[in-house]
Amino acid sequence: MQRFTDKTVIVTGASSGIGAAAARRFASEGANVVLNARSREDLEALAADLDPARTLCVAGDIAQIGFPDDLVARTVAKFGGLDVLYANAGVATSGAFGEASDEDIDRVIDINVKGSLRCARAPMASSRKARARSSLPPAPPGSGATTTWSSTPPRRAR
Repeated sequence: MQRFTDKTVIVTGASSGIGAAAARRFASEGANVVLNARSREDLEALAADLDPARTLCVAGDIAQIGFPDDLVARTVAKFGGLDVLYANAGVATSGAFGEASDEDIDRVIDINVKGSLRCARAPMASSRKARARSSLPPAPPGSGATTTWSSTPPRRAR
């Protein structure tokens, strides 16, 4: 079944685990897949198993201001659009939460919250810019969809 033929998908956190599995699945369903993670080497290892004509690796940190916009711009430049954002990147603190440092907490918030929100916002801004350059009318309020999730199980405070 090729449910994503002619669709373009960005997968953040694609270098391992759920992100890598999702990227492989989208590719097997016919999608153009844009792989994102901080490690270029890990992305290239995954990309070696995928169709090079339908794969783009964009290494970078979604927590960096401006990077999600660049990620979407590079996706649109290569594949002509974006249909799905699979915002999977995330981190957790190691050890007991009560012992987490302020730096640990900042890192979790920067990636899991701010990075994910910036990734969700980036395609919206890109779409508005594209519509402004075209003769298409503005998109109606409430059109499109954004979904986020977490794969990190909750932990009991110690």
